[in-house]
Amino acid sequence: MVSFLVSVYNKLAFAQATIRALFWRPFVKCMGSHVHIMPRVRFYSPHGVSIGHHVFINHDTDISGRGVITIGNHVKIGPFCSIHSVDHEYSDWKLPMDEQGMWAAPITIGNDVWIAANVTITPGVTIGQGSIVGANAVVTKDVAPYSIVGGVPARHIKYRFDNQTITKAKLIDYNH
Repeated sequence: MVSFLVSVYNKLAFAQATIRALFWRPFVKCMGSHVHIMPRVRFYSPHGVSIGHHVFINHDTDISGRGVITIGNHVKIGPFCSIHSVDHEYSDWKLPMDEQGMWAAPITIGNDVWIAANVTITPGVTIGQGSIVGANAVVTKDVAPYSIVGGVPARHIKYRFDNQTITKAKLIDYNH
């Protein structure tokens, strides 16, 4: 009986996540099919956000597209993530930081990427195809395809596969 109730709950949660995606569809730059957006996901400047097919964005995630964010196909984003393509300017010592404005740089998340829970991605970062970003990481630099990264700041831990397998994996078409 418990497994039946869990199954029903999960189906309802995914149905609601699909409805949330339908709500956001007119506001984002573009959105593919089979997108699920869980509760309390917040988009700031959604007109700068492009979302591919088969994307899952977990609860309590903030996404700021002021500097443009592109999310590929088959991407999983964990809960409590922060993906902001803008940041505060602070280089002029003669001005208070709150008067210096903002700067923006695009963020690109490739196809087949898993971003674990509580990850922060900073402006100007590209996360390569097939990569995994470990929980609680702060990504300040580009992530090579098929890498596993983690830490603060995020550092390369290892590749998911050997070079021969990565070469084959790069040929996979994720445009569905």
